[in-house]
Amino acid sequence: YSNNGVRKSLGYSTSEIVDSSAFPIMHPDDAKLWKGKLEDCVAGKIGWSNEDIRWMGKDGLVYHFESTAAPILEDAGELVGFSGVDRDATDRKRMEEELINEKSRSEEYIDSLPGLFYIFDDQSFVKWNREWNRVTGYDDDELAAKYGPDFFQGDDKAHIQERMGK
Repeated sequence: YSNNGVRKSLGYSTSEIVDSSAFPIMHPDDAKLWKGKLEDCVAGKIGWSNEDIRWMGKDGLVYHFESTAAPILEDAGELVGFSGVDRDATDRKRMEEELINEKSRSEEYIDSLPGLFYIFDDQSFVKWNREWNRVTGYDDDELAAKYGPDFFQGDDKAHIQERMGK
């Protein structure tokens, strides 16, 4: 059995999915992994949960699903099958990938600035460009533990602390 949502998402008819192996419509890389995992689940009579299984839609596109399944056992404990829930996570996955790409582009822009760039909150630096590392000689872990006044001495440090309300 396959519900309408999965068939609709992937573009297959009931007859193309029911009573057939799932592996031909699974992304080839995931099919290899899942064949072994399914064998382990059958042998151990255990279920599974996975946040990202890729399926190939009838349109040739890759779709991402979250999947959970539990074994169905007869009274004698024999495995009859699995009951599962698959949720189409394609849009969420694509948005996550777009955010990762945007973050990477933003970091590239910030790191390409010729001057010092930084953002700090009430306690520490939150973001800085590579120029800070070059000028100060500190690595990222060291800079994360610093705050604005740490880069000043004497009267200048006192002045900066006063201006920052520290």
